[in-house]
Amino acid sequence: METTHCGLSLISKQSEFIGLLDRLVLEGSSDELNELTLVFWKLYPELSLAFARRVLRTLEKLSVPDRRFEAPLLVILARCYLRCGRLDASCEHIRAAQRIMEDDVPARLLQLTTELEVMIHLACTDLESAQQAFRCLEDSMSLSCGGLNCEQSLLGLRLSFNIGDLDGALQHALRAIERAVTDEQRQRARLHATWIETYRTGDVRRELMQLVPLEHTQNTQRPAPASDLKALLSCRLARCFLSQGKLVQAEVRLSTTDTLRASAVGDPALVGCALQVAHGHLSDARADLDLLQSADLCGQSQIEHLSRRFAVLMLEQMLDGACLGSMQAEEFFGLCEATGHGGLQMRARVLLASAQLASGESELAIRTLKEGGLLLASHKALRLVALALVALCRPDQAALDQLGDLLTDDDVSFVILLVARAHPHFIELLISMGLDEALSAGARRLLDARLVYVRSLLEESKRSLQKTGAAPAFFADPVLDSGHALRIQFFGGLQVRRRGIRIDLERLRRNKVRALLIVLVCARGREVSRAKIMAELWPQQTEERALNNFYVTWNALKASFMADGPKLPRQHCPPERFPFSCNGGRCALLTGYCSSDLGDFDRLVLRIKDAAYRGDDERCFKFADELLTLYQGELLPADRDSEPVAALRLFYRKTFVEIMLLVAHQALASRHSSLALPFIERGLSADPSCEELYRLAMHAYALEGRRDDSLLSYEQCRRTLERELGIEPSQELNDLFSRLAGQSAA
Repeated sequence: METTHCGLSLISKQSEFIGLLDRLVLEGSSDELNELTLVFWKLYPELSLAFARRVLRTLEKLSVPDRRFEAPLLVILARCYLRCGRLDASCEHIRAAQRIMEDDVPARLLQLTTELEVMIHLACTDLESAQQAFRCLEDSMSLSCGGLNCEQSLLGLRLSFNIGDLDGALQHALRAIERAVTDEQRQRARLHATWIETYRTGDVRRELMQLVPLEHTQNTQRPAPASDLKALLSCRLARCFLSQGKLVQAEVRLSTTDTLRASAVGDPALVGCALQVAHGHLSDARADLDLLQSADLCGQSQIEHLSRRFAVLMLEQMLDGACLGSMQAEEFFGLCEATGHGGLQMRARVLLASAQLASGESELAIRTLKEGGLLLASHKALRLVALALVALCRPDQAALDQLGDLLTDDDVSFVILLVARAHPHFIELLISMGLDEALSAGARRLLDARLVYVRSLLEESKRSLQKTGAAPAFFADPVLDSGHALRIQFFGGLQVRRRGIRIDLERLRRNKVRALLIVLVCARGREVSRAKIMAELWPQQTEERALNNFYVTWNALKASFMADGPKLPRQHCPPERFPFSCNGGRCALLTGYCSSDLGDFDRLVLRIKDAAYRGDDERCFKFADELLTLYQGELLPADRDSEPVAALRLFYRKTFVEIMLLVAHQALASRHSSLALPFIERGLSADPSCEELYRLAMHAYALEGRRDDSLLSYEQCRRTLERELGIEPSQELNDLFSRLAGQSAA
């Protein structure tokens, strides 16, 4: 066997490392294992989940630690178990390693083991043990090196943040900057320091002033800097620009972010979802939130998980309204109160007060805010939300004055949008109190369409309010109170509804207007070039004539949607009335203001498949029932002559039948034959020639004791296949029929 040094020099891939580890476990010495463990940390400072699982599988095949009860091997196992989320095993192995670790073990390995112990206790939310381990690390490093190094100071920052000591976290960040050896370490430490400062104060402007020079340094360095640091920096910049309502700058930074590397400081998936909300693409934002639920959170502490959960819940309030999340807000508040973490408790109180206000409990919401001291909080965004909620509950001049001062700050632009979406009456409050004039430029960019729309409604209602002599009050407008103003239905026939009332589609009876609507809705919010629309709708005409026809058709489409609304200038046409855009030769459906049953169908299919994969039958059947209600018939049955619609109709029909098969299989596998039958029957109504559905129907009827119906299903299948396809049932189905017929005769 090669010496350890020769073996280590050959490591260039993970498989080579695992192979060398395998040989050392079987034949190597303790010194070689110590050296390999140090190399393990050097080569792989961040473990991927797949690599950790490969290491565990290899060592478990060798019956480690039964075969080699060595401390360094136990440390490797503990680290891999932590990455895989197996916290109990990780904690057990690190303790076993410390019990048998010899006095002459390399000092660096001892330090790494103590660092790992701190991380394991953090992941287990055992903060007392984590603090004790960190004190041991400080004592050890003080004796050997004169104090903590940069990476250890950042670990101390993480520990201080988890116990709620933000001052201590900032001190650790400053110490990390002092002890940094390389430019990369120094930049990473500064990045963490700005994160802690912003978490305390919400001062995004100051953070940007520190991050932009860091970005410039990264871009000018040669060779290129480490990708994980650049990912963290890009993600933080995207979040800062989003906070100020600068969506273009945020998108540029997010597009350069490596999402697999940026989870340590600022979650890029959450920033991306928030950007979708800011653009009004609510369907895409909901899909992103669904994916976030299955994100890899291995190694995170409870505090870190709850911090992320807070952002998710606030986004859910923006999407669905604050009243729909009252139970979740109460549960979240209870969890945060139990941690004793001051920053989390304040955030949980804001979330809870928002839900209480939306549920009509205004006094309770005010009490929640005052008890938490949020009206005097140093964090700008939290204080703004608290003042906005108080003003919505019971407007008073002092709160309004403080609110007006904060509205001028660009740093809270996205937070203003958050409040406006979670509590639609906030827009009317701003206008009625004259505070809309104080909005910052960033907030105006995000709220422009909604401000115009509310002003038009206020002008319409002003005369009636004067006649009745009623006191100024918030008007109930379903357009603002719901997530979407309009609803477009394709399954079973084209329908468009606003506020639940069907729109007269007389103008849409013209084929080209109808075709334009179908093209934009089928794009699901993605932009479609005007040239592509013209080529599809007027393929035989010259460009000039086709362009003229496009504008005529576009105006006819607009007239159909705007016929029953207030007369507004073209430039102020709000998306709640006409949910389409045409800018720069590109057209799109504004999914933030208009939902379609196509989008709902796609989301339900993803949820059903996910629930089936996870074995969650209850959710699987629940979503499948919703799909049955949604699929009211074939897609656009009146548009038989359109080839694109025919292809789309076939796709959705096949998808519907596949889902019915999947859910029926799930129901029969769990012996719920009565649940399977409705899905089988609806699947057969969509595709009468699906032999697999007939087979499931025969099984389901047999399990229900309805053998005659089971045999009739076979006969129906035989006749349908012969009539539609000119074929006989498969041998498998014939055999099943023979068995059932024999049992029936017996």
